[in-house]
Amino acid sequence: MPVLLGPFSWSMMGLTALVAVVVIQMGISGLLVSPTETQNDEIMALIHSPLGLLTLVCTNIVSPVLEELLFRGIVQNTLRRYLPVLGAIMLTNAVFALGHGYQLASTVGIFITGCGFSWLVLKTKQLSTAMGCHILVNWLVTIINMMWG
Repeated sequence: MPVLLGPFSWSMMGLTALVAVVVIQMGISGLLVSPTETQNDEIMALIHSPLGLLTLVCTNIVSPVLEELLFRGIVQNTLRRYLPVLGAIMLTNAVFALGHGYQLASTVGIFITGCGFSWLVLKTKQLSTAMGCHILVNWLVTIINMMWG
């Protein structure tokens, strides 16, 4: 009988859950939050400016890689020395979510997504899994914002 929940399957299951959370979170945000958030408006304006390609690369590739290195790679691993795993994950992702500077509904969605990234790192034992998922989620959010934002 094949192993259905090996590392690759865990990654794919986690990725699917993260994409679902992002889509649900954006829907909830649309209902609970004012029509647009300033930061998203500014990023969309930059994407449509001469700095568009640079903005896309920085927000959708560079930023997720650096955020994963900082939050899951450094902060979470450091906190795991002093706190139980769940405490390290919760504190890491609270700081991660609040650091984005969005309103409450979006902050909750970012917190949940960040917890998913942390879970992937723990299950796969690879920071690159969270980096790849974070990049994919950021691209998904960008595409949704460009189409309907």
